[in-house]
Amino acid sequence: MKWPILRAFPSFSPRYLRPFIRTCAQRSALTTGKKLHAMVLTTGLSTTENSFLLNTLLHLYASCGDISSAQKLFDEIPHSSKDAADWTSLMSSFSRQNRPHDSLLLFAQMLEKGAEIDDVAMVCLFSACAWLRDVGVGSQGHGRVVKMGFERRVKVCNALMDMYGKSGMVEEMRRVFTEMKEKNVVSWTVVLDGVLKWEGVSNGREVFDDMPHCNEVAWTIMIVGYVGNGFSKEGFLLLSQMVFHL
Repeated sequence: MKWPILRAFPSFSPRYLRPFIRTCAQRSALTTGKKLHAMVLTTGLSTTENSFLLNTLLHLYASCGDISSAQKLFDEIPHSSKDAADWTSLMSSFSRQNRPHDSLLLFAQMLEKGAEIDDVAMVCLFSACAWLRDVGVGSQGHGRVVKMGFERRVKVCNALMDMYGKSGMVEEMRRVFTEMKEKNVVSWTVVLDGVLKWEGVSNGREVFDDMPHCNEVAWTIMIVGYVGNGFSKEGFLLLSQMVFHL
């Protein structure tokens, strides 16, 4: 296949392709991205020195949900050329498509290969553990969070609390919440959901009333908690209040 852009620019640099591939990822333009991938292959740009192109293509496939292509490309990239984003792009894609076992296997490979573990990898790990109710692996991950100094990463702590909450370990969830230096509305919502599920509507309402800001998700969780536990009157009353607060 002939590529006019290369004929028009003899000194064409492969780095010029990177922003185009990134744009395809942002716009979920998978078909166009595959054409750019074909261009990389047929023009001999898929060399080790141009591994950044393969890294960007991997992110494209993972972002667009084409896991088979992402995994194939991941396996083709030499380990020495893989960066943290390659691992986490694939892990995130597994998480989005509810493949927790694959996420855990990939995390184990990261440890085995000595790959860099960042906050995105930890969030994916806790999401997988929450899905599987695997508190054992999740608790080990908690220890790693402390060791790496990620306790100040709000997204990591939110994912950790969600794992504990979904697994019924409310005390651990509350402990993480209490020790957080910074909290956002997601932090409060995760705790609200866990407390409602395992400690009942009374304790859940205490958390709800303590929230500095309630978003639509928090209101919905509390209302559903009331109705689901047989307190329909309180649920509908809260629903009427929600209309004026949002």
